[in-house]
Amino acid sequence: MQTVLEQVGFSGFVSTDLTVNRTIHDPKNSIEKEIMGNPVGPSVSEMGQEVMQAISDDVYTAMESYIRGSSIVVPQTACLYQANKS
Repeated sequence: MQTVLEQVGFSGFVSTDLTVNRTIHDPKNSIEKEIMGNPVGPSVSEMGQEVMQAISDDVYTAMESYIRGSSIVVPQTACLYQANKS
């Protein structure tokens, strides 16, 4: 990333790794919406509510270690890039 920024006239490049929490409130009702927000969502929906519910239940079970209160909280890493325009 630094090379690309330098090629377009930026300098003073600083990269910082961050961890941010992604929170899914009311996961029992929100997981289906999360699935529908992905490219595969319409295909899953076409398979019927029984399939959607089975997938939602499996996702919820797989995420149990991330449940905090009534939400699923998943730490996600990100990288913040900062540079000055020369």
